[in-house]
Amino acid sequence: MKQLGKLVLWQRAKEYLKKYKPIVIGVAGSTGKTITKDAIAIVLEGSYKVRSTPFSYNTRVGVALSVLGINRSIIRSNWVRLLTSSKLKELVAVEPDVVVLELGADRPGDIDYFVRHIPFNFGVITNVQSTHLRLFTNKEYVAHEMKSLAVKSGVVILNADDPLVISMQNQIEASVVSYGESDTATIKLVRFQRLGTYGFACEVSVAGKIYELHLPNIVAAHHIPHILAALAVAHTMKVSIASAVERLQSIQPPPGRMRLLKGYNRAKILDDSYSGSPESTLAALNLLKDLPAKRRIAILGDMLDLGAETIGTHRHIGERAAEIAEVFVTVGPNMRHAGAAALDTGDVDVHHFEKSSDVGKWLHDFLNMDDLVLIKGSRNMHMEKVVRRLLADPGKDTNKIIH
Repeated sequence: MKQLGKLVLWQRAKEYLKKYKPIVIGVAGSTGKTITKDAIAIVLEGSYKVRSTPFSYNTRVGVALSVLGINRSIIRSNWVRLLTSSKLKELVAVEPDVVVLELGADRPGDIDYFVRHIPFNFGVITNVQSTHLRLFTNKEYVAHEMKSLAVKSGVVILNADDPLVISMQNQIEASVVSYGESDTATIKLVRFQRLGTYGFACEVSVAGKIYELHLPNIVAAHHIPHILAALAVAHTMKVSIASAVERLQSIQPPPGRMRLLKGYNRAKILDDSYSGSPESTLAALNLLKDLPAKRRIAILGDMLDLGAETIGTHRHIGERAAEIAEVFVTVGPNMRHAGAAALDTGDVDVHHFEKSSDVGKWLHDFLNMDDLVLIKGSRNMHMEKVVRRLLADPGKDTNKIIH
């Protein structure tokens, strides 16, 4: 019944797209998909009626639900109810002009599956990183998977600063718009400046004209390129860039993707617990280094699906953590290698736990005022449990950010 429900759900999604013919934008990449999707929705909402789920619905079922505008929670109760709800919603809702979809690629063939079912007008590819190497073997295979979206889209938005992404422009017939710091980028980040702990002021060149972009809710510089991708979409769809820049001031990272939260005993929590690739973990550690703190604590869970690169990559992360953090907490069997490398490399206080649920119990009373605590790991490590335990007031809004 469950498999039949999925097939019917996809048939409903395809019928919906064929009937209403919205502009469909797909966002793929190793990281940054959700904030890119959110930023695209923000810049287009002033000119179009946009459908974009507030969640990371990037699996095969999740994407079909996003097309229909249905909440995933219904699926847990009854497939018949889900399909009935999708039909009823269609009867009463005002249908969107634009649908923005986040596309996950957990295994080979995922992106190809999406492009066989959905007629994408625009494809956005954020980056190619060392994720799911157990199945993809190397980053070149990951890039090959992402390229399916570029091949099947009418217009492709590519990250000019990622060599594996921008090289796709030489392999496809679609129109290409690029973004990044590269001199060849259509949407070029000219310069940016951090404004204290939170926020950035940026200068962006679009078609030769300079715009001031203010991002008061962003703490990590590596989120800026994802926001440039949204400006690339706005430019291509002839939305006012001045209006788009103004609207983007409201954007903030999704939960678990580098938010600065109030921690117990007046510590600060860098919550990047949603996922963890080698590249994003190094970026998170660099941010931990750049922000002011009396003591820096890195709590890192296993990075999964790295295949033959598992031990070497974790040791490299441990060496970097030893250079930055005074306290390094490792979670999971793979992170033991990181802890060992940290002890070999530097003078750092290392602690190990097998499960994320055990960390907060020990660390809660260990926190001091003005500690800065980075929490990160692969999705299946459930590092959000550590975040919840270490918040100043877990009973209130756990996503409230510090300004």
